Amino acid sequence: MKPVLVLDVVGTLLDLSALDPMFREHFGQAELRKEWFSEVLKMVLTQTAIGKYEEFGRITEAALEVIARRHEKDLNTASRKEILGQLRTLPAFPEVKPALDHLHSQGFRLAALTNSGLTAAREALRNTGIAEVFERILSADSAKRLKPAAAPYRMAAQELRVGTASMLMVAAHSWDLAGAAAAGCQTAFIQRPQQVLDLWRKTFAIWQKRSLHSKRHDSIRREAHYRATLHWRCCRADSAFSSTGQDSRYAHRSPLSRTPAFHSNGSHS
Repeated sequence: MKPVLVLDVVGTLLDLSALDPMFREHFGQAELRKEWFSEVLKMVLTQTAIGKYEEFGRITEAALEVIARRHEKDLNTASRKEILGQLRTLPAFPEVKPALDHLHSQGFRLAALTNSGLTAAREALRNTGIAEVFERILSADSAKRLKPAAAPYRMAAQELRVGTASMLMVAAHSWDLAGAAAAGCQTAFIQRPQQVLDLWRKTFAIWQKRSLHSKRHDSIRREAHYRATLHWRCCRADSAFSSTGQDSRYAHRSPLSRTPAFHSNGSHS
C-alpha cells in the first residue's frame, strides 16, 4: 500500500530565500535571513525540549527582534509586519507544483504538516497555487506542540485516519525527520540549498542537483519503488535496507549512516 505523503511547508515546499531582499532592505545584509531562521529553529527546538508551546508566528517575531538587537538595528512595527508578512507570499521551489500534480495524478494521498499557524499555511499554499492538491493542510498548532515533538505527527495520523507507520514525512530538515521517525513515521529527505542530512539519519535522501527538466529523468524514475515524480522518490523506508546487514550502497559512509543518496544521474552513493 502506498504511504500517505505528508510534506513540510516552509523550506521544503516554499523557498525562504525570497525574503533576502527584505532583509537586505531593512538590515543591509541579505545573509541575515539565514541567521534569523536559525534563531527561529533554535526557539522552536527549545520549546520542544522543555515541553512548552508557543505559536510559530510569535516565535518568528521574537527571533526577528533578537536579530535586530544583535545587529543594533531599529525595526519599527511596520517593518516587522512587512518582513513577516512575506512568509505568506513565499514562492514554491520550481519543481514543486509539477511534482505534486504528478503525485496526485498517481493516486498518492497528500497532506501538508507545518509549524506555521493554519490560516497562514493555507494562505501561503493558496498563493502558490498548490493548496488544492492537498487532502489536508495541518498545523502543529492543533496539537499545541511544535515539530519535532511527537504530538504533531500523531495528530496528523489521526486526522488522516492512518497509523504513523503509514505516513511518509517529506522534509528538508533533519530535525523534522528525526521527530517523525521517533513518532513511527517513514521519512524522506529533500536536499535544499545548504541543507544536509544528519549522518545518523536513516531515511531516503532525495537529491536535486539538476533542474526538473533534466534529460536523466527516466533513469531516476526507474530507481524508485514508488514512481512519485522525477526527482522526488517517495519509497517505503523499510525496503531500503537489507535484512542481512549493511547494503553495499552504504559501504563508504559512516557506520551510523545507512541513507541511500539518490543522485540526479540515477546512481546510488
